[in-house]
Amino acid sequence: MASPNIDYTTRDFASVRQQLQNYAVSYYPETFQDYSNNSIESLLLDLMSGSIDLLSYNTDNNFNETQLTYAQQSVRY
Repeated sequence: MASPNIDYTTRDFASVRQQLQNYAVSYYPETFQDYSNNSIESLLLDLMSGSIDLLSYNTDNNFNETQLTYAQQSVRY
């Protein structure tokens, strides 16, 4: 089986969810079949996409705080 083509630069909820759905459709067609809004597969995709979106936001925010030009929090001694 060929290695999956996952784009790790997509960082918003909708594109991450679409990539996860494409991955599930191509590699697990017999397991995940129903992608309607009220299915358990859709719930799992939404939970994973939300987690990835939140992690991406926090990673960007923490990185920005390490850069002096982008930092928003003030340091008090």
